[in-house]
Amino acid sequence: MAGTLIFSISATHVFQRKFDTESLAIALGDCHWYIITRRPSVRIARESVDLRDEIITLDVVTRESIAGPPKTYHLGADLAGIDETRHFAVHADGAYFSLQARNGLIHGDSWALASLLSGASAELARQEVLYIGQAFGHGNVNAWARTSQHRKLQRIYEDHWDSGWDIYVAPLRLDESAWESDDHIEDLEPGPSFEGYYSSFISMDRELRKPAVDLI
Repeated sequence: MAGTLIFSISATHVFQRKFDTESLAIALGDCHWYIITRRPSVRIARESVDLRDEIITLDVVTRESIAGPPKTYHLGADLAGIDETRHFAVHADGAYFSLQARNGLIHGDSWALASLLSGASAELARQEVLYIGQAFGHGNVNAWARTSQHRKLQRIYEDHWDSGWDIYVAPLRLDESAWESDDHIEDLEPGPSFEGYYSSFISMDRELRKPAVDLI
């Protein structure tokens, strides 16, 4: 039997935080792949934030390279679509932000906000891939179990501690999969067996078993 196995994956989120936090463990729980990236730190200049009449403007500071000079980008947005914004705060020396609105709290890291406000410009959004990992093995091994035990990934944090780099982890999720047969079979003949597909790649209830499988 010959055919093509097709599947697509997407990032569930991009986190800038330690691997052993509880929220990251929950986020990685249903994922079997992950990407570790870095970029020169992106920080909001606290004194630059101005929120008036549902318009926010602020400055973010970063570098084109870790050895390059700091560059400041002036960004802004109309927040009229967010119901009654009340307060914007900068945390952790400009690395994180929070925006209090009437219907709840919006928060995240400064890189995500800068990427959004700049329309994902390369100067602010670009990241360098350090590692692509997979978490498949005996039993139900997910990306959280893998990253929390993988010494190489822990070493990435150690090597970049207080270096001017921000480290990110993006868990990847399987969106869909499909199988296309390349066999030329008459309509009256039975089609290809999916036994190998379901036993080796994914179970009937869509539990992943490994990242790829050869059914030839």
